[in-house]
Amino acid sequence: MNIPKVVFEKYTLEENIAMIKDFYFNSLTDEDTFNPKDYVIEQYPLLSTISNKTKEEQEKIVEEEVTKLYKKLEERIEQRVTHFQEVWDKVGNDYLRELSNYLNIKWPIMLKEISAKVGYVPICPRYLDDYSFVISAMADDFHVREITAHELCHFLWFEKIKEMYPEISREEYDSPYIPWKYSEMVVDPILNSKELNRYLGIEEKAYDEFYELIDNDNQKKVMDNLNEIYQKNIPIEEKVKKGYQYVENIYKSRGRKK
Repeated sequence: MNIPKVVFEKYTLEENIAMIKDFYFNSLTDEDTFNPKDYVIEQYPLLSTISNKTKEEQEKIVEEEVTKLYKKLEERIEQRVTHFQEVWDKVGNDYLRELSNYLNIKWPIMLKEISAKVGYVPICPRYLDDYSFVISAMADDFHVREITAHELCHFLWFEKIKEMYPEISREEYDSPYIPWKYSEMVVDPILNSKELNRYLGIEEKAYDEFYELIDNDNQKKVMDNLNEIYQKNIPIEEKVKKGYQYVENIYKSRGRKK
């Protein structure tokens, strides 16, 4: 079985600036999920005061703020790259193998490395097309395991979705579409399963917003109902189908196409 290697590396200043600009100027969100721009402003408070400036002036200030903090923390970023690698390597191979077994799908044969880039970031986006994700240098050991396991789950999850639902477009794998919402919700039942949690020692949580959703049919939390589906003793393919149908019905009953 091919098991890719997760390689932690330094997120460059240029990459860090580009990411913060992207989430500050181009955030996509809806009322069900978080707004990345809020997290950017929380980490870079000065950006909350520049909305009256021109786009060019705003971009310059973003560049200056990110550069200032990045340079201040650059030595720590380099140290955390090494430390994060050590933390993850203790469980990485076992987790990746068991995730493959759980989802009943192999890692792509040509995939040898997954890049985990360490920078000064307020959120940890994943990039499906090149199998990479970003993690904050401020993360502790618990969050290194949690974030890495979460993002790796997404990579293999969408391989499963491509296999089972070839009609779903690549665009729908990202926010704000229902397949994306479903992918963010299932990390709870999957990573908290006995098969995977024994390697992680964490209590995985989806975004808080998903736990606030109530099923109007039985007045139970949607996440509780989804967990019940994944706790059934049925093949993973049935869990995926039943879960997707359930989540899709929840959002469509609220009049949302996405």
